[in-house]
Amino acid sequence: MVFLAWRDVRADLPRAASPTQSSRLCVAIKAPEAFVNEARTSGKGVHCRAGTGAQRGAQRGVLCELHMKKYIVGIGGMTNGGKTTLTNNLLKSLPNCCVIHQDDFFKPQDQIPVGEDGFKQWDVLESLDMEAMLSTVQAWLNNPRKFARAHGVSVPPPNTSDTHILILEGFLLYSYKPIVDLYSRRYFLTVPYEECKRRRSSRSYTVPDPPGLFDGHVWPMYQRYKQKMEADGVEVEYLDGTKPREELLRQVLEDIQNSLLNCS
Repeated sequence: MVFLAWRDVRADLPRAASPTQSSRLCVAIKAPEAFVNEARTSGKGVHCRAGTGAQRGAQRGVLCELHMKKYIVGIGGMTNGGKTTLTNNLLKSLPNCCVIHQDDFFKPQDQIPVGEDGFKQWDVLESLDMEAMLSTVQAWLNNPRKFARAHGVSVPPPNTSDTHILILEGFLLYSYKPIVDLYSRRYFLTVPYEECKRRRSSRSYTVPDPPGLFDGHVWPMYQRYKQKMEADGVEVEYLDGTKPREELLRQVLEDIQNSLLNCS
């Protein structure tokens, strides 16, 4: 399931004193040269040479595309670390925001093998249809506005400061190479072993945890993938999942907002 929402909070943000460009943080779509070779930038935006009515209409669309910023945020980390809670809070606070949950790409139960540890291998990358998840991300990248409308969400008319945000939430976000480099920001929630185990045992799952699953499969797989992520040099911002949810939201929201200002 893909969740989307709109809330324009840009007017509430302070202006950056000296914004810098960062292609890693925001992706701007380049307009066809035929429409922008006469463009010039001023304090009021971008202006183009007037042409025919059709050309002017195309120019307006191109200028909106020229200023479209696409920003992908990863909310990853251990099971029961607070990923979904943080994601839902961000969804309510960020402008033009879509969310894709990795858990929605689990393969059918009959396709999940039993491993050498004696448990169904739910906590490995192979249990997920990552190609389908990548296709969903690419659909958003190709046209965020169309993607939103296709999921029943009304979005405001395009303008010259059109910002679109996609949040990916899941426990193995940074283990699939075709997606790893698409992130503008990567966050990784952690909690201590005992707290993680306590939270896990207090939750109800569609497929209940068999006895010994946490220590025999869930925790070892978490450690394995985290170590591989670090060995591969994937840069993440670690978050303390034991902090109050309001504090975590404030920390991440301020970081994202500052990043958006820096690539404006």
